[in-house]
Amino acid sequence: MSKEIILDVHELPPPEPLDLTLEILAKLKQGEYVKMMHCMQHFPLYDILLENGFKYAVREGMYGFDIYIWYARDKATGSYIKSRWYWLCEYMNYTHLSLDQSPDISIPLRFFLTG
Repeated sequence: MSKEIILDVHELPPPEPLDLTLEILAKLKQGEYVKMMHCMQHFPLYDILLENGFKYAVREGMYGFDIYIWYARDKATGSYIKSRWYWLCEYMNYTHLSLDQSPDISIPLRFFLTG
């Protein structure tokens, strides 16, 4: 089982959410992932994540959006999040979205997973 690190930044002004996230990701270990709770989609962060070997998943959350972040090379944590994701989708009554679909940010999605 992977370890969840919760990062609640939904009330912080920019650029604090990005700064805190990057600080935590610099210390992230194999088998850990970050659940970031943010009041909006953090589009600048997504490119940074992909360019630095991370994957992420986004869904609507209590304060706006929950953004799950893990190392792309950490297959066990990725599998754990994906298995948990199906449970969350079923629990929240979301329609199924294939994990292989690439998100198109020009259309509103309730959630998506990267690669």
